[in-house]
Amino acid sequence: MIAVWVPFIAADPGNFFGVVVSGYLIKRDWSLGWARKAVIIFGGIGATLLIPTIFTTNFYLITALFALATFSYASFGTVANVLPSDLYDNASVATG
Repeated sequence: MIAVWVPFIAADPGNFFGVVVSGYLIKRDWSLGWARKAVIIFGGIGATLLIPTIFTTNFYLITALFALATFSYASFGTVANVLPSDLYDNASVATG
């Protein structure tokens, strides 16, 4: 069934998208904070694409909206997981 696997497949490129876009923005002289915030805002707005699913019964539209939402959420999640290394000293992050 398409509705089961499509959102998960959409999340995979979403993970790469978040990293690539924030890296691209940093190379374009955006500050680290704003480059990360841009991807986080994109992810937050994209996740709201789940809202229209309650107004439709079209199976393919619902699947597409879920796919776009998981793509956006994965982009957000990847960048959010990097934030501790951006905010704290290197000696404080991932040490035992």
